[in-house]
Amino acid sequence: MRRIKHMPSVNIRQLRDTRRLKAWLRAGKTVELRERDRVIARIVPAASPQQPPVAGLRGAAEGNLRRSHPPGSGSPNRGSGERPLLSIYADTSLIVSLYVRDRHSAEAGGMASKPVVWLTPLHRAEFAYAVAQHIFRRQLSPHESERVWADFDANRAAEIWAEVGFPDLAFEVCAQLARRQAGRLGVRTLDTLHVACAFELKATQFWTFDKAQARLAQAGG
Repeated sequence: MRRIKHMPSVNIRQLRDTRRLKAWLRAGKTVELRERDRVIARIVPAASPQQPPVAGLRGAAEGNLRRSHPPGSGSPNRGSGERPLLSIYADTSLIVSLYVRDRHSAEAGGMASKPVVWLTPLHRAEFAYAVAQHIFRRQLSPHESERVWADFDANRAAEIWAEVGFPDLAFEVCAQLARRQAGRLGVRTLDTLHVACAFELKATQFWTFDKAQARLAQAGG
């Protein structure tokens, strides 16, 4: 079992933010309850016989969250002797909404429980840029951004995300998708590149808030 490197803490007033508290507990973190500079209690997550949920993902998708099944992805392997695998590729904006409160956070928190969600270098680069943009727009303070990074790094250290390298042929697939579908759907380059990565990783589902990106994932090449 891995040790918790970053123990989050809250005061009595901050307990009202149950979304963040629940996300920490679902990620297997112990949360300190503080009064001024003194720890008065620790909130410990309940033990579970199953693997921890992925970055606070739970429940069923609602509202604008769109889940597409890329062509050729098939259904999860349910053959005897093998563990069924539901591999999810999520757009970076959805991942950001799990760590930074925005208009999509409630829907992102309603994703299905315990999937395998890919995390590529593209995700990490866009995540860093998104956090920086929140600071620049004064939607997030530098101190708050440190907590966001602590949560994200702790989830990575706990192997909650399924980290993988950037697929070798993703750019080629992206170019092919652009030639065949971009003129009809109006999708952007990075949105198309994410769909290309999902195809190359053979993801069974693609999760996004973007309608055009969802249609591209469904249509394929």
